[in-house]
Amino acid sequence: MAKKGKSRESRLSLCGKAIVFLEGVITGIKYLRVMLCFDLLCPVCGVKNGPVHKRRKILIIKKVKRLYGSLDGLAFRKFVFTLPENFRSDLLSKDELNKFIRIAVGVVKKFYPGRLLSSSIHLFGDIDLVYKPHVNVYVVERINAPGKSYGIKMKIDPGVLCEVKARYLKGLRGAGYSLDAADVNYTFTLKKPQFMHSIKYFTRPCPDYTILKALESENKPLYDFLLSDEMRGFKYIRHSRQVVDPSQFVPCDDICKLEKLRYVDRDHYTLRAFFEAYRCHERIEVYPGFYAYQSGGFSDDERAYLNGGLL
Repeated sequence: MAKKGKSRESRLSLCGKAIVFLEGVITGIKYLRVMLCFDLLCPVCGVKNGPVHKRRKILIIKKVKRLYGSLDGLAFRKFVFTLPENFRSDLLSKDELNKFIRIAVGVVKKFYPGRLLSSSIHLFGDIDLVYKPHVNVYVVERINAPGKSYGIKMKIDPGVLCEVKARYLKGLRGAGYSLDAADVNYTFTLKKPQFMHSIKYFTRPCPDYTILKALESENKPLYDFLLSDEMRGFKYIRHSRQVVDPSQFVPCDDICKLEKLRYVDRDHYTLRAFFEAYRCHERIEVYPGFYAYQSGGFSDDERAYLNGGLL
Protein backbone atom coordinates (compact mmCIF):
# COMPACT_ATOMS: atom_id res chain seq x y z
CA MET A 1 0.00 0.00 0.00
CA ALA A 2 1.32 3.44 -0.95
CA LYS A 3 2.36 5.64 1.90
CA LYS A 4 -0.17 8.42 2.47
CA GLY A 5 1.26 11.95 2.59
CA LYS A 6 0.71 14.42 5.37
CA SER A 7 -2.47 16.45 5.27
CA ARG A 8 -2.33 20.15 4.36
CA GLU A 9 -3.11 21.07 7.99
CA SER A 10 -0.24 18.93 9.22
CA ARG A 11 2.26 20.34 6.72
CA LEU A 12 1.25 23.90 7.53
CA SER A 13 1.58 23.31 11.27
CA LEU A 14 5.08 21.82 10.88
CA CYS A 15 6.41 24.41 8.41
CA GLY A 16 9.62 26.06 9.59
CA LYS A 17 9.79 24.11 12.86
CA ALA A 18 12.63 21.74 11.98
CA ILE A 19 16.12 22.32 10.64
CA VAL A 20 18.53 19.88 8.99
CA PHE A 21 22.24 20.66 9.37
CA LEU A 22 24.60 19.77 6.50
CA GLU A 23 28.25 20.24 5.65
CA GLY A 24 30.17 20.56 2.38
CA VAL A 25 32.28 17.45 1.77
CA ILE A 26 35.05 19.42 0.03
CA THR A 27 34.92 22.95 1.48
CA GLY A 28 33.59 22.17 4.95
CA ILE A 29 31.10 25.04 4.60
CA LYS A 30 28.17 24.56 6.96
CA TYR A 31 24.60 24.60 5.68
CA LEU A 32 21.13 24.32 7.10
CA ARG A 33 17.87 23.48 5.43
CA VAL A 34 14.64 24.73 6.95
CA MET A 35 11.82 22.24 6.44
CA LEU A 36 9.24 24.35 4.58
CA CYS A 37 5.83 23.35 3.23
CA PHE A 38 5.82 25.58 0.08
CA ASP A 39 2.04 25.89 0.33
CA LEU A 40 0.19 29.00 -0.83
CA LEU A 41 -1.96 28.89 2.30
CA CYS A 42 1.14 29.20 4.50
CA PRO A 43 1.78 32.66 6.04
CA VAL A 44 5.53 32.09 5.58
CA CYS A 45 5.76 30.35 2.19
CA GLY A 46 2.74 31.74 0.35
CA VAL A 47 3.32 35.51 0.56
CA LYS A 48 4.85 37.70 -2.15
CA ASN A 49 8.65 37.39 -2.09
CA GLY A 50 8.24 34.32 0.13
CA PRO A 51 9.78 30.87 -0.53
CA VAL A 52 7.20 29.90 -3.19
CA HIS A 53 7.81 33.14 -5.11
CA LYS A 54 11.60 32.88 -4.76
CA ARG A 55 11.66 29.28 -5.92
CA ARG A 56 9.59 30.15 -9.00
CA LYS A 57 12.00 32.96 -9.88
CA ILE A 58 15.02 30.69 -9.51
CA LEU A 59 13.50 27.97 -11.70
CA ILE A 60 12.63 30.29 -14.59
CA ILE A 61 16.03 32.02 -14.47
CA LYS A 62 17.79 28.64 -14.57
CA LYS A 63 15.65 27.59 -17.53
CA VAL A 64 16.36 30.80 -19.45
CA LYS A 65 20.10 30.50 -18.75
CA ARG A 66 20.13 26.89 -19.94
CA LEU A 67 18.48 27.82 -23.26
CA TYR A 68 19.86 31.35 -23.86
CA GLY A 69 23.09 31.52 -21.86
CA SER A 70 23.81 35.07 -20.72
CA LEU A 71 20.90 37.10 -19.38
CA ASP A 72 22.51 40.27 -20.75
CA GLY A 73 20.81 41.34 -23.96
CA LEU A 74 17.57 39.43 -23.34
CA ALA A 75 14.10 40.94 -23.51
CA PHE A 76 10.50 39.85 -23.07
CA ARG A 77 7.60 40.20 -25.43
CA LYS A 78 4.65 40.26 -23.03
CA PHE A 79 1.12 39.34 -24.08
CA VAL A 80 -1.80 39.43 -21.64
CA PHE A 81 -5.00 37.59 -22.61
CA THR A 82 -8.26 38.39 -20.80
CA LEU A 83 -11.94 37.46 -20.95
CA PRO A 84 -14.98 39.74 -20.59
CA GLU A 85 -16.48 39.84 -17.11
CA ASN A 86 -19.61 37.87 -18.04
CA PHE A 87 -17.51 34.84 -19.05
CA ARG A 88 -15.27 34.65 -15.97
CA SER A 89 -17.62 32.36 -14.06
CA ASP A 90 -17.03 29.77 -16.79
CA LEU A 91 -13.43 29.55 -15.59
CA LEU A 92 -14.37 28.15 -12.18
CA SER A 93 -13.14 24.81 -13.41
CA LYS A 94 -9.65 23.33 -13.71
CA ASP A 95 -10.41 22.01 -17.19
CA GLU A 96 -11.65 25.39 -18.39
CA LEU A 97 -8.62 27.18 -16.94
CA ASN A 98 -6.33 24.70 -18.71
CA LYS A 99 -8.22 25.29 -21.95
CA PHE A 100 -7.92 29.07 -21.54
CA ILE A 101 -4.14 28.77 -21.10
CA ARG A 102 -3.76 26.45 -24.11
CA ILE A 103 -5.66 28.86 -26.36
CA ALA A 104 -3.51 31.85 -25.34
CA VAL A 105 -0.20 30.00 -25.69
CA GLY A 106 -1.29 28.45 -28.99
CA VAL A 107 -1.94 31.88 -30.46
CA VAL A 108 1.49 33.29 -29.56
CA LYS A 109 3.36 30.12 -30.55
CA LYS A 110 2.37 30.59 -34.20
CA PHE A 111 4.09 33.98 -34.31
CA TYR A 112 7.35 33.17 -32.51
CA PRO A 113 8.82 29.78 -33.47
CA GLY A 114 12.27 29.02 -32.11
CA ARG A 115 11.70 30.97 -28.88
CA LEU A 116 10.95 30.01 -25.31
CA LEU A 117 7.33 30.78 -24.43
CA SER A 118 6.45 30.88 -20.74
CA SER A 119 2.94 31.39 -19.44
CA SER A 120 1.53 32.20 -16.03
CA ILE A 121 -2.09 32.59 -15.06
CA HIS A 122 -3.05 35.21 -12.49
CA LEU A 123 -6.54 34.77 -11.12
CA PHE A 124 -6.84 38.24 -9.58
CA GLY A 125 -5.79 41.80 -10.33
CA ASP A 126 -3.56 44.00 -8.20
CA ILE A 127 -6.13 45.93 -6.18
CA ASP A 128 -9.16 43.80 -5.32
CA LEU A 129 -10.54 40.29 -4.80
CA VAL A 130 -12.51 40.15 -8.04
CA TYR A 131 -11.98 36.84 -9.85
CA LYS A 132 -10.60 37.84 -13.27
CA PRO A 133 -8.27 35.17 -14.68
CA HIS A 134 -5.79 36.45 -17.24
CA VAL A 135 -2.95 34.62 -18.96
CA ASN A 136 0.49 36.21 -19.27
CA VAL A 137 2.48 34.79 -22.18
CA TYR A 138 6.13 35.90 -22.23
CA VAL A 139 8.39 35.34 -25.25
CA VAL A 140 12.13 35.40 -24.49
CA GLU A 141 13.98 37.27 -27.24
CA ARG A 142 17.67 38.08 -27.61
CA ILE A 143 18.03 41.65 -28.86
CA ASN A 144 21.80 42.07 -28.54
CA ALA A 145 25.05 40.46 -27.46
CA PRO A 146 28.59 41.78 -26.83
CA GLY A 147 29.76 43.34 -30.07
CA LYS A 148 26.65 42.29 -31.98
CA SER A 149 23.19 43.69 -32.53
CA TYR A 150 20.38 41.37 -33.53
CA GLY A 151 18.29 44.18 -35.00
CA ILE A 152 15.14 42.86 -33.32
CA LYS A 153 12.12 45.13 -33.40
CA MET A 154 10.22 44.65 -30.15
CA LYS A 155 7.35 46.95 -31.02
CA ILE A 156 4.83 45.09 -33.17
CA ASP A 157 2.75 46.60 -35.94
CA PRO A 158 -0.94 47.24 -35.21
CA GLY A 159 -1.83 44.78 -37.94
CA VAL A 160 0.06 41.99 -36.20
CA LEU A 161 -1.68 42.69 -32.91
CA CYS A 162 -5.03 42.65 -34.75
CA GLU A 163 -4.13 39.24 -36.14
CA VAL A 164 -3.21 38.00 -32.66
CA LYS A 165 -6.59 39.18 -31.38
CA ALA A 166 -8.39 37.58 -34.34
CA ARG A 167 -6.71 34.22 -33.74
CA TYR A 168 -7.48 34.47 -30.03
CA LEU A 169 -11.13 35.22 -30.75
CA LYS A 170 -11.29 32.29 -33.16
CA GLY A 171 -9.80 30.00 -30.49
CA LEU A 172 -12.31 31.15 -27.88
CA ARG A 173 -15.24 30.65 -30.24
CA GLY A 174 -13.94 27.19 -31.07
CA ALA A 175 -13.95 26.45 -27.34
CA GLY A 176 -17.62 27.41 -27.06
CA TYR A 177 -17.42 31.08 -26.03
CA SER A 178 -19.94 33.28 -27.85
CA LEU A 179 -18.37 36.74 -28.00
CA ASP A 180 -17.75 39.45 -30.56
CA ALA A 181 -14.36 40.73 -29.37
CA ALA A 182 -11.48 39.66 -27.14
CA ASP A 183 -8.80 41.82 -25.59
CA VAL A 184 -5.05 41.19 -25.82
CA ASN A 185 -2.50 43.64 -24.38
CA TYR A 186 1.10 43.77 -25.62
CA THR A 187 4.16 45.34 -23.99
CA PHE A 188 7.87 44.58 -24.03
CA THR A 189 11.12 45.12 -22.16
CA LEU A 190 14.42 46.49 -23.45
CA LYS A 191 16.77 46.73 -20.46
CA LYS A 192 17.94 44.05 -18.07
CA PRO A 193 16.35 45.64 -14.94
CA GLN A 194 13.00 45.58 -16.78
CA PHE A 195 13.60 41.96 -17.74
CA MET A 196 14.33 40.93 -14.15
CA HIS A 197 11.37 42.90 -12.78
CA SER A 198 9.11 41.15 -15.29
CA ILE A 199 10.28 37.79 -13.97
CA LYS A 200 9.38 38.92 -10.46
CA TYR A 201 5.87 39.92 -11.59
CA PHE A 202 5.39 36.87 -13.80
CA THR A 203 6.25 34.41 -11.02
CA ARG A 204 4.32 36.05 -8.17
CA PRO A 205 1.73 33.78 -6.53
CA CYS A 206 -1.75 34.91 -7.53
CA PRO A 207 -3.62 33.92 -5.44
CA ASP A 208 -1.16 34.24 -2.60
CA TYR A 209 -1.65 33.80 1.15
CA THR A 210 -3.08 37.31 1.64
CA ILE A 211 -5.69 36.85 -1.09
CA LEU A 212 -6.68 33.39 0.10
CA LYS A 213 -7.16 34.48 3.70
CA ALA A 214 -9.32 37.42 2.59
CA LEU A 215 -11.41 35.12 0.37
CA GLU A 216 -11.98 32.73 3.28
CA SER A 217 -14.25 35.32 4.91
CA GLU A 218 -15.44 37.33 1.90
CA ASN A 219 -15.99 34.69 -0.81
CA LYS A 220 -16.02 31.22 0.72
CA PRO A 221 -17.23 29.36 -2.43
CA LEU A 222 -14.29 30.75 -4.45
CA TYR A 223 -11.91 30.01 -1.57
CA ASP A 224 -13.14 26.41 -1.45
CA PHE A 225 -12.72 26.01 -5.21
CA LEU A 226 -9.12 27.27 -5.21
CA LEU A 227 -8.18 24.86 -2.41
CA SER A 228 -10.27 21.94 -3.66
CA ASP A 229 -8.99 18.52 -4.69
CA GLU A 230 -9.86 19.50 -8.25
CA MET A 231 -7.26 22.30 -8.21
CA ARG A 232 -4.59 20.23 -6.50
CA GLY A 233 -1.51 20.11 -8.69
CA PHE A 234 -2.72 22.89 -10.99
CA LYS A 235 0.23 24.44 -12.85
CA TYR A 236 0.14 28.21 -12.59
CA ILE A 237 3.39 28.52 -14.59
CA ARG A 238 4.17 26.56 -17.75
CA HIS A 239 6.81 26.55 -20.49
CA SER A 240 6.53 25.63 -24.15
CA ARG A 241 8.44 22.68 -25.56
CA GLN A 242 9.60 24.55 -28.65
CA VAL A 243 13.26 24.13 -29.56
CA VAL A 244 15.01 27.47 -29.08
CA ASP A 245 16.99 28.62 -32.12
CA PRO A 246 20.75 28.12 -31.44
CA SER A 247 21.42 31.69 -32.63
CA GLN A 248 19.77 32.90 -29.41
CA PHE A 249 22.45 31.33 -27.20
CA VAL A 250 25.31 33.48 -25.89
CA PRO A 251 27.81 31.70 -23.60
CA CYS A 252 28.22 32.93 -20.04
CA ASP A 253 29.89 31.86 -16.84
CA ASP A 254 28.11 28.77 -15.55
CA ILE A 255 26.55 28.83 -12.12
CA CYS A 256 28.59 26.57 -9.88
CA LYS A 257 26.70 23.56 -8.66
CA LEU A 258 26.94 22.94 -4.96
CA GLU A 259 29.36 20.30 -3.82
CA LYS A 260 28.16 17.04 -2.32
CA LEU A 261 26.75 17.58 1.16
CA ARG A 262 27.10 15.46 4.28
CA TYR A 263 24.25 15.08 6.79
CA VAL A 264 25.22 16.32 10.25
CA ASP A 265 22.12 16.59 12.44
CA ARG A 266 18.45 17.52 12.66
CA ASP A 267 16.84 19.64 15.33
CA HIS A 268 13.30 20.84 16.10
CA TYR A 269 13.52 24.57 16.42
CA THR A 270 12.67 27.55 14.27
CA LEU A 271 14.81 29.57 11.89
CA ARG A 272 14.41 32.62 14.14
CA ALA A 273 15.84 30.65 17.05
CA PHE A 274 18.76 29.58 14.88
CA PHE A 275 19.45 33.16 13.79
CA GLU A 276 19.48 34.23 17.41
CA ALA A 277 21.84 31.43 18.47
CA TYR A 278 24.19 32.03 15.51
CA ARG A 279 23.84 35.79 15.24
CA CYS A 280 27.61 36.28 14.95
CA HIS A 281 27.79 34.06 11.85
CA GLU A 282 27.49 35.37 8.29
CA ARG A 283 24.50 33.81 6.54
CA ILE A 284 23.72 33.50 2.82
CA GLU A 285 20.38 32.23 1.54
CA VAL A 286 21.45 29.96 -1.32
CA TYR A 287 17.93 28.78 -2.15
CA PRO A 288 14.61 29.43 -0.40
CA GLY A 289 14.96 27.97 3.09
CA PHE A 290 18.53 26.75 2.40
CA TYR A 291 21.32 28.75 4.06
CA ALA A 292 25.09 28.65 4.29
CA TYR A 293 26.59 30.02 7.51
CA GLN A 294 30.12 30.55 8.74
CA SER A 295 31.77 32.11 11.75
CA GLY A 296 34.01 34.99 10.73
CA GLY A 297 32.28 35.42 7.38
CA PHE A 298 32.86 34.14 3.85
CA SER A 299 35.56 35.07 1.38
CA ASP A 300 34.59 36.89 -1.84
CA ASP A 301 35.03 33.66 -3.83
CA GLU A 302 32.82 31.77 -1.39
CA ARG A 303 30.11 34.42 -1.63
CA ALA A 304 30.17 34.31 -5.43
CA TYR A 305 29.98 30.51 -5.31
CA LEU A 306 27.07 30.51 -2.86
CA ASN A 307 25.06 33.35 -4.33
CA GLY A 308 25.16 32.07 -7.89
CA GLY A 309 23.40 35.21 -9.07
CA LEU A 310 19.97 33.70 -8.53
CA LEU A 311 18.30 35.34 -5.53
